Amino acid sequence: TLFRSLRCFEHKLVVNPQSLEGKLGPDESKTVLKYFSDRVGSLQPNEKISLKRLPFYETREGKLVSIDKHETCVVPNFVPKSGMHILQNQAGMVFLKDVEELSALFEFLALESRTVTDIYCKVILRYFHVIPAAGRIHHLEFLRQIIQRPSFKPEDESRKQILLDRLKDTAILPDRNGRLKTTSWFYDEHNEVFKIMLPQDRFLPKQFRTPVWRDFWKSIGLIHEVSRSDFKTFASDLAREGARMRTKRTDEKSKVLIKHLFCRENLIQERLLEDVCGIKFVTPKAVDAGLRHICRQFGESGHSGHQPYISFKGSVLQEHEKIVWTTA
Repeated sequence: TLFRSLRCFEHKLVVNPQSLEGKLGPDESKTVLKYFSDRVGSLQPNEKISLKRLPFYETREGKLVSIDKHETCVVPNFVPKSGMHILQNQAGMVFLKDVEELSALFEFLALESRTVTDIYCKVILRYFHVIPAAGRIHHLEFLRQIIQRPSFKPEDESRKQILLDRLKDTAILPDRNGRLKTTSWFYDEHNEVFKIMLPQDRFLPKQFRTPVWRDFWKSIGLIHEVSRSDFKTFASDLAREGARMRTKRTDEKSKVLIKHLFCRENLIQERLLEDVCGIKFVTPKAVDAGLRHICRQFGESGHSGHQPYISFKGSVLQEHEKIVWTTA
């Protein structure tokens, strides 16, 4: 009978707590638990402890364990297994396989069945740093697919947003030294301003730069647009760099920044021109050699005619050079 079966197991465990370990395989263990699950209506609340002591519960990595000493949750089977054993140890939890035939027993034992959003937000992302690098890639690939999958119900979209918010706050990507950073630490290398103004280590790891990943990273914080603050910083950095030594590289940076500046939406409304008009990051145009023979161009130095960068403020369009070099 049900009562006698459980008492028999209980007696063996009292005599020797390890007496049942390794005695049954996964399929046999499931058969035993299914026996109790099918008769859960006859079980008493005080029998929960005895049931949890049975070493017949299969974890995500395929081990058979008892669940009487640790917090236990049932994890969806399609969540990647990578690093789960490390996460169990770090979190002090047991992750069980989601076995449909045992759902009644799991419910009777009050084992929490975690949704994908729950298991990632409350456990996996919390301890993401302990997962080996290869395992982290598996989880990120899975999350990308989840986020990009079409939502057919409002609750699906709500869960996605919760997951997105958690991902934005979690260090999930390694920098060049292997330290994990949030996605918002990285910049989009497809943006020509970022590409020329920033060092390579501020861009995503190479394996994550493919088009299939880009929308996912943008949704969780990848910096893909040049902010007003960014532009001011880049212009100031270039002014300092150009003051030390003007080169073809700095000229190219100036060209890219100016092109971007006048292609910005809401340029007037955001008042960025007012902020940068006094910064000397603009490549000057050389006036006619004949005019320069009369009077050297402003800022020109040395026999090479070197000209430093200028600011918008106080400058004149090249088309007016002859007016500037003459008097009324």
